Amino acid sequence: MLTLALETSSETISLALATAADRIHLIQTRTLPHAQAEQLFPALDALFRLAEQTPRNVQRIVVVTGPGSYTGLRNGLTVARTLAQLNNIPIMGVPTLTVLLARTQGCGLISPWLDIRRGEVYTGLVKKHWSRSQGLVLEVLAPPGIRSADAWIAELAARDEPITVVGEGNEAWRERLYEQSQWLEPLAANHLAAAGGTLALLAYHPEAAGTPLTWSDYREVMPLYPDRPVAKERSEAK
Repeated sequence: MLTLALETSSETISLALATAADRIHLIQTRTLPHAQAEQLFPALDALFRLAEQTPRNVQRIVVVTGPGSYTGLRNGLTVARTLAQLNNIPIMGVPTLTVLLARTQGCGLISPWLDIRRGEVYTGLVKKHWSRSQGLVLEVLAPPGIRSADAWIAELAARDEPITVVGEGNEAWRERLYEQSQWLEPLAANHLAAAGGTLALLAYHPEAAGTPLTWSDYREVMPLYPDRPVAKERSEAK
């Protein structure tokens, strides 16, 4: 079953076409500021050429729903939903933090996070472990949400146990993490498995996400924007 995977929520566009879990074509490109739309479609064209396929052959789509770049999410979801509608095929939306966790090897305490600026991060804390009866299990210790980066780092450090902090924006807080505790280990997203490839794998093995993932109609897949809309902020400022 030909599966298209799209991750456009960050500065790196990561796309994949797969006919099986072990047969994946992947293209990644780092985008220029304010130019993702111009780069997304050539990247998609190159991917289909690489796989010797066409958009009409796609049988299902998996796409990142956010949080992340507003423009990037809009572009990726527009492509995914439009193609799903035209081909009358199912679509699976996967939150950004779920993808980060799936891309992170190993078990233990993991805090996936996204730097959303103004000294804040969108983050949470999970315990990732394997169960003989259940397979991969993600035990949520702190649900995803917006938190002060400094306060969150202090909270993690207070646990006084090994925690991997993984995702976008880690470079900016690397020194702060090391200063707070020897137990906090920052891991940048660009050091992980490719997001597009991971999404494609989740399409064939959704249980590997450690959390329920479902296929749905294109109208049911919506972007996740945890922050307040800019228009609302401006209105309140007045």
